Amino acid sequence: MTTTADRSAKFISGLSSPFLIGMLGLVLLITLRPETTGKALYWLFLYVGLTLVIPLLYIGFQVLRGHLTDIHVMVREQRRGPFIVGLTSVVVLFGTLFLLQAPTILLVMTVATLLNGTTLLIGNRFTKISVHAAALASTTTALGILISPWFFLGYLGLPPIMWARLKRGRHTSSQFLLGTIEGALVTFAAYKIFGF
Repeated sequence: MTTTADRSAKFISGLSSPFLIGMLGLVLLITLRPETTGKALYWLFLYVGLTLVIPLLYIGFQVLRGHLTDIHVMVREQRRGPFIVGLTSVVVLFGTLFLLQAPTILLVMTVATLLNGTTLLIGNRFTKISVHAAALASTTTALGILISPWFFLGYLGLPPIMWARLKRGRHTSSQFLLGTIEGALVTFAAYKIFGF
């Protein structure tokens, strides 16, 4: 029997999907940074198309073919393909942004995304690091550094997401904490290296 807690955990997990968190972060970063606001829709279309839509389509297609058990890629051993498609999309995005002479902040965002994805891919070989946690920690860190320290309040979203992921049996607490630490530290380092 499905309980209220089960439904709440499923709702919170869905609401905190890395795709949704990534989209929200992109919209905020691109529309609130002065160097990108003039062409915000242009940059959003390019960024979302390559870093979110292509990996999501790949995952959906693989689910339909029976190669992935579900759209959330909850089986650790099935995550490699989606990570590689996602990382390849980010490399293509970086090349495209470079050729279009995009604002530096977009190039740095892309490098941060590539570094996060790479560390998650490597870490996934050993344990199922929470991409939900990494996405929120990374997005919160980026917004806090690039827009306003008030965005660091986004970290308050981590405890309910952790509860939901644990309740649904998707992760252990250490996997969730690893995702949080990875997302925050890699993003912080990427932006600080580039002087932000």
